Amino acid sequence: MEAPTQRVLCCMGYSVAGHATQYLMQRLFVEHGLDWSAISVEVNREALADAVCGAKAMRFAALRFYPPLDDEVREFFLSRDATARTLAGFTSARCEDGDWIGWHNLGWGVQAEIVRRGTAWDRVQLWVHGRSRLALSTIDMSGQSPPAGLLWTADGTADAELPANHLDSAEALDSCRPVALDEADSKLAEMLLQVVDPHSDSRLVIVADGSADELAGAERLLRRCLEDSVRGAAAEEMGAAGEADQPNAASRDPVPVLAFGASGLFLVDHCLDSIRVDPVAAADLDLAAEAYDFQVWTGISPNLELLRDAYDEFYDL
Repeated sequence: MEAPTQRVLCCMGYSVAGHATQYLMQRLFVEHGLDWSAISVEVNREALADAVCGAKAMRFAALRFYPPLDDEVREFFLSRDATARTLAGFTSARCEDGDWIGWHNLGWGVQAEIVRRGTAWDRVQLWVHGRSRLALSTIDMSGQSPPAGLLWTADGTADAELPANHLDSAEALDSCRPVALDEADSKLAEMLLQVVDPHSDSRLVIVADGSADELAGAERLLRRCLEDSVRGAAAEEMGAAGEADQPNAASRDPVPVLAFGASGLFLVDHCLDSIRVDPVAAADLDLAAEAYDFQVWTGISPNLELLRDAYDEFYDL
């Protein structure tokens, strides 16, 4: 199917007010000299399938779905493509060979922001906690682009798993099954050993949302595993055989942790003396996700400085 003279991005939502995508993309289209246009339309659940089919009939190039449509549109994609598996849903889509290819952009925004801050993706030890959109989108992304280490925890019985055909390997599938916090000690400790090693450039990244009780449980697990890992790493360095001769964890430099979602502010508020938390602001993640969408839609890396300026203008920051 040939594209129209001008490519169109259509943003859909129950209500489109307060969403910046159209404004941001229009600025980027002009900045990069692209013959694209962005529009926004309000669509309810009952009309969603018709709207997506109509966008295809009108040869639109790209779609953006605002919550809760990002979850509700999943049924539309799955009914047409059995391989389009996702836990988080679809925030975005592009038209390819006459059909829609969809993804959820938050997880890819997490990856992009980590790399932008100087950590190679293959050096990331990633801990995802919970079943928020952010958590599930990050798991979706990790199934397609696995980090060096991956742990997914969730309170209670885990009832969500990624389908096997969504992942690159059986090993990745095992890593993407959520486990309860009280069963995660060994895996988190294994990941932390890579991070606390002074000769390693690995970094712990935490993606977590949830109630105060959930985050408190995750914080206790982190504290417990960090103490064990720091002591173990110190003992290896000194060749110490006895616990009494091992240096105290407090004598070492804090472990740098990059934190997304509510976990960042929670950990900062609790001032763990064994870690140095770098919380990622919601705006930074939003911008990383929007930048990812723009690049997939157009094939061009966006001007991030202009994107930030447009975001600040839209929200009057």
